[in-house]
Amino acid sequence: MSTVITTSMNVLPSFTNENTILIDDGIYENINLTINNKGTISKPIIIKPKNNGKVVFSGTVNIKISGEYIILSNIIF
Repeated sequence: MSTVITTSMNVLPSFTNENTILIDDGIYENINLTINNKGTISKPIIIKPKNNGKVVFSGTVNIKISGEYIILSNIIF
C-alpha cells in the first residue's frame, strides 16, 4: 500500500508498517515533519520520493522521528 503526500507536509498521516510513503516531486521549503510509528526489521516504514532524487527539502527543516525501523530514502537536503 502506498500513500502520496502532496505539498501539505507539516505532519505525515498515520500509517502501518506495510506502507511506503511516496512524496511528490518538488522543492519543499521550511518543512516540519513528524513521524511517529514503528516498522519491523522485515517490514520497515519507507518514506521516499516518487522519483528518486526529485524531492528537495530546503530552508529550515525540522524532522522528528519517534519509532523504529523508519527509512528516509533519496531525499535531498
